[in-house]
Amino acid sequence: MRISNRQRGVSMIEVLTVVSIIGILLVAVAPEITTQLRNAQIRNAADSMIAGLQRARSEAIRRNQDVRFSLVSDLSDDCVLSSSAGSWVVSLDDPVGNCATPASESTAPRILAVHSAADGNVMAKVVATQADGATPAREIIFNGFGRPKDATQLGRIVMSSANSPTEYRSYRVDVSPVGGVRMCDTKVSQTSEDPRRCPPA
Repeated sequence: MRISNRQRGVSMIEVLTVVSIIGILLVAVAPEITTQLRNAQIRNAADSMIAGLQRARSEAIRRNQDVRFSLVSDLSDDCVLSSSAGSWVVSLDDPVGNCATPASESTAPRILAVHSAADGNVMAKVVATQADGATPAREIIFNGFGRPKDATQLGRIVMSSANSPTEYRSYRVDVSPVGGVRMCDTKVSQTSEDPRRCPPA
């Protein structure tokens, strides 16, 4: 009995066929992957807002004093308050013009925490308003009981895609009159039983 030492190789046609199939599959799933990545960025942006608001509220309760959550243009010493900014500062004093100051209990503006919009959510669009959902707002101050000091402060933040907002998820972060923070998905029908739905505005 004769044993052949020859091994069969892969032909060029087979390689091209496999490469073509992989290419077709990638083209087919690329839009879905892009959508998922963009939705994840928007969700991360909303989560960061919740984290900042909850940090400000918990610090206010712990310290039994006013603590503010401010949306700012950036984290430089040229920062200004903005109702469309993704960066935020939690501080005891007004942070305008001092957002680059290191965290400190004694140095004004006594910054406790910061977050830059560049950290994972640069493609998110921010619209911050009072609880009415129409009047622009830029900050909220929590008192020692963890409640907003004033009903005219920031009460709602909507996070969506800066490009083609109708194609991607949109999240709404609401601050209740007693200081509770809740996120909902504006793309979920208000008439559904889905717990992610937003209550009527």
